[in-house]
Amino acid sequence: MTLQLQKINLGTPPLGRDGNSNRESSAKTNDNMAAIEAWASALAVDVSALTSNAGALADDVRALTGAVAMFACKTPPAGWLKGNGAAVSRTTYARLFGVIGTTFGAGDGSTIFNLPELRAEFPRGWDDGRGVDAGRVFGSVQAQALSSHQHKTAIGFDGSNLFGWGDGNATPIFGSEVQSGVLRVIGSVTQSGGAARVAYTDAALMGVSGETRPRNVALLACIKY
Repeated sequence: MTLQLQKINLGTPPLGRDGNSNRESSAKTNDNMAAIEAWASALAVDVSALTSNAGALADDVRALTGAVAMFACKTPPAGWLKGNGAAVSRTTYARLFGVIGTTFGAGDGSTIFNLPELRAEFPRGWDDGRGVDAGRVFGSVQAQALSSHQHKTAIGFDGSNLFGWGDGNATPIFGSEVQSGVLRVIGSVTQSGGAARVAYTDAALMGVSGETRPRNVALLACIKY
C-alpha cells in the first residue's frame, strides 16, 4: 500500500491583523499533512510486514498439527482436541487426518478416523530401531509390566530360622517370630529336615495397586488439529 501526499494550495492568504498569521497557518497545515503522510506511510509498511509475518505464523501453527500436550484445565484450548480416542470427521479435521491418518483407528473406514486414546496413559518415545523397546509398533498400546528383580530381607530363614508346615501341601505355619507387614509367602517352599525355607513379600510396607506406576499428576492430554 502506497500513500501519496496531496498538499492544499490556498494561494496567497490575505494578511491577518498581525500581518501574516493566515500565511503561517497555511504553512503549518501543510507541514502537519506532511508529517501525517510520513506516519501513514510507515504504518503501511508495518501492516505489509505484519501480513507477511501472519503467513509465516500460520505455517508455524500448521506445523504443530498432530502434537500432543498436557493442559492444566478440563477443557481443550482452541485448536486442540481431547486425546480420548474419539472418532472425528476426516473432512472437518482434514489437516490432522493428513498427519496421523488411521494410526489410532480407521473409524468407519471412509468418513471418520480415531484420535489417540491418551486418558490414564503414560506416553513413551517410540523405539524407532534403537532396540530398547524392540519390535514396538508406532502408536501401539503396551500393557503394564514389572521388570524381573530381587528383594533382600533383614530376616534370615536359614539355620535356626526355618519354619515347619502343618499339612501335605507344605502350607507354612508362621508364629509370632515373623515380623508384622508380611502379606503372603511367594515362591516355592523347600523341605529340609522337617522344616520349610520360605520367601515373603513386604509389599504392605510400600503400597500395592492393580498397576505399576510412579508418582504422577492427572492433567488433560490433547492433540493439535
